[in-house]
Amino acid sequence: MARRLKGFGPRQIGEWLVVLEEAVSTASLLWEDALRVELERLGNDQTTRATLARYDGAFPAEYTAVTPVVVALEDIAHIDQFSHADLTFRPTADEHEAR
Repeated sequence: MARRLKGFGPRQIGEWLVVLEEAVSTASLLWEDALRVELERLGNDQTTRATLARYDGAFPAEYTAVTPVVVALEDIAHIDQFSHADLTFRPTADEHEAR
C-alpha cells in the first residue's frame, strides 16, 4: 500500500509527516489548550502563565468557535499593546475652558 510520492525524497516525506502529526495532535485539543500550547511556544513559562491568567475565560464560546488560535494570538498582542499605554483621563481643551 505504501507508494513513493513523486518529487519527494525520504527526507521531505519525513518532514511532512512531522508537520502532519503535529497538526493532527493539535486539532484534537480544546481551543483553550491549543492557545496554551501556542503561548508556550512563543514565550517563557512565566510569561505564558501570566498571559493565560490574564485571558482565562476571557474569550466567549462564540469567539472560540470561529476564531483560529493564531488569530487570537494576534488579538492578544493588540490588546496587550493597550495594557501598557497610559490611559489616564486627560481633560480636553473644552473641559479646561469650562473651569
